Amino acid sequence: VWCLQNILTHPNSCVVAIDPWLPTTKLDASFMNAVHERAIHNLMPWFRKVNVCRGLSQDILPLLESESYDLIVIDGDHTDIAVCSDALNSIGLLRNGGVLVFDDVRNRISKKNHVLQGIEMFLKVASKDVKLVWEHRYSNAYVKVKT
Repeated sequence: VWCLQNILTHPNSCVVAIDPWLPTTKLDASFMNAVHERAIHNLMPWFRKVNVCRGLSQDILPLLESESYDLIVIDGDHTDIAVCSDALNSIGLLRNGGVLVFDDVRNRISKKNHVLQGIEMFLKVASKDVKLVWEHRYSNAYVKVKT
């Protein structure tokens, strides 16, 4: 909502939000369905600018139009394989000069097979396509260079 209020203010700007809203061992299906409904309700004022896709990123990202996005934020499954997969599926969606942001890159307690390792895997394949432009304790941002 904050991004819609403060960043995506141009009449032609839009956002695609992908989330499976899957139940977990702590949160059952009815709770996650309620969270999904609350998200839809909160985004309703911008329904013409927001496409909410309930599903897995690995299923939805390949269906999106290539080179159509200026910003992609990866903050989903935090395992290395999933992060790498999301990044590889996202890089072709970015326009040249578009930014790919990874969230939760570093944590207070270092984790194995986590976001940072997924980025490292992604960079082994796509380092010529991106340049690190911003690094924060929790996030990294890469710009897509002209290909």
